[in-house]
Amino acid sequence: MQKDSPSVPPDEAPIEHRFQFTGAGGEYFRIWIVNLLFSILTFGIYSAWAKVRREQYFHRNTLLDGSGFDYHGDPKAILKGRIIAVALLLILGLIDKWAHDFYYLVVTAASPLIPWLIIRSLIFRSRNTSFRGLHFDFHGTYKELCKAYLVPFILFIALIWAMAHAAEQSALETVLHGAPQSATSGLLALSVLGLFLLMPVLLYRLKVFQFKNLAFGASRFESGFKLKSFYSIFLRATVLIPLALSLVFIALPLVAVNLTLGHTPRSTAIILLPFIALLYISLLIVLPPWFTARMANLIWNNTSIDKHGFKSDLAFRGLAWINASNLLLMLLTLGLYWPWAAVRMARYRIEHTAVLAAGDLDSFIAGAARERSAIGEEVADAFDFDIAF
Repeated sequence: MQKDSPSVPPDEAPIEHRFQFTGAGGEYFRIWIVNLLFSILTFGIYSAWAKVRREQYFHRNTLLDGSGFDYHGDPKAILKGRIIAVALLLILGLIDKWAHDFYYLVVTAASPLIPWLIIRSLIFRSRNTSFRGLHFDFHGTYKELCKAYLVPFILFIALIWAMAHAAEQSALETVLHGAPQSATSGLLALSVLGLFLLMPVLLYRLKVFQFKNLAFGASRFESGFKLKSFYSIFLRATVLIPLALSLVFIALPLVAVNLTLGHTPRSTAIILLPFIALLYISLLIVLPPWFTARMANLIWNNTSIDKHGFKSDLAFRGLAWINASNLLLMLLTLGLYWPWAAVRMARYRIEHTAVLAAGDLDSFIAGAARERSAIGEEVADAFDFDIAF
């Protein structure tokens, strides 16, 4: 992929340091099965401790220049974040059920809370990740994220509401009249188009905010992202995404409704439904790895810290093969292959990423550590929690 800006100065001769992953599926299976068992026995409470064990395993088995990363998250802080997240979802679910007309109004009114939750989660994850004893940090502020993100997010909620309303109306008109009215179809198409055009903006602004405020010790990361590159990835997915959406929201409901009304012969439906389902499953296998590879390469190939850059060469074919074979093996083993699947995917993604060091890494880390010691470590506060699962 063409890079927006070079990760290292052109006059430097960078030394490539590949990340390595030393984990093994059988080893991780023992951690995973214990985590699963205790999470079930404690009705999900242990899942916070399970996450710490999982993160520590994958961090400590990710090596750069012979040294592993580490994770220091507090399970109690993670549990607190999950309680908050579950409580918010339950409240929204009750409002959707008992006061559906006010649901999107409440979501919009609560939208200022979203940037705060994102900030707390980013701070928690960065400050609890370390390499060679030196912690990462995050300096983003609520005001800064709101300025970049709040207006597009409110527009995003409005478009979601319009799409949901149009979809409900379209289904009702199909049942009553055999086909949706042109105005309803137009609203549905416009809302889907609006969401498609808005998603690159949301992702671009979030990634710029995330990386420009991320630090390792006292050294800040820098990014050279351009919005047009995000649009390029989304536009190249236009062939796959509308096809997937049409299969889910149009083809399957229309076949089902017409079958119910007797407009479609059962023999035709028997042929169409499995074909549509198979095609949709194929898209699930193809689209996520394609998008993941393109986005990871775009982000890491345009990120640097001081004079050191990064390189990502994820390939769609490699990710798609791992994705498809993992899915098949998990189906054949009734889900027990999951730990091996997670390790395979982690190894591929980690080992296709590298640091392009414009100089000695040891000297850079030692310098960052000295500067960080002079500044002083941040003190965790009462709002120290993580909402990620």
